[in-house]
Amino acid sequence: MRLTFYYVSDKDRFIFTGKEADWAWKYIQSKTSVQKTSTLKGTPASLGKAVGKAFVAKSSSTLKKFEKGGILIAPATSADFVPVMRKSAAIITEMGGITSHAGIISREFNVPCIVGVKNATKILKTGDKIEVNADKGVIKKLNP
Repeated sequence: MRLTFYYVSDKDRFIFTGKEADWAWKYIQSKTSVQKTSTLKGTPASLGKAVGKAFVAKSSSTLKKFEKGGILIAPATSADFVPVMRKSAAIITEMGGITSHAGIISREFNVPCIVGVKNATKILKTGDKIEVNADKGVIKKLNP
C-alpha cells in the first residue's frame, strides 16, 4: 500500500506520496495544537443521529478490529473503508466536504456523517462513548 497525503492551506495545495506523505502527515500533526474539549463541530454530509463507541482508524490496516455499530473516525476514507462504513452507526472525518468519499458513501448507505472535523482522530479515542448529531454537525464526547 502506498500512502498519499493531500494538504490544503488557505493559500496552497500539496500532494505527497510514499515516504514524503508519511513525513508530511507527521509534521502537520506535530504543528497542530489539540484542544481538550467534549464537543467537536464539522460539516454535515449525511443527516441523522447516532450514539456509540468511537473507533479511530488512522489507516485502513486497523479496520479488521472494527465492530458493527461503532462510530468510524478517520482522517479521510477511501474504497478500502467501504465495508466498515456500511456497518458504522456514524462516520466522522477530519478532511473533506459534502462531495468527499465519506459524504457520498454515507448518503448511499444512509449513515449519519460529519466531515471536516479538525483533530477528530487526536481528540477522540477508540472506545470513547460519543453522540453524533449530523443534523447540526456536532459531536459530543459522553461520560463513560
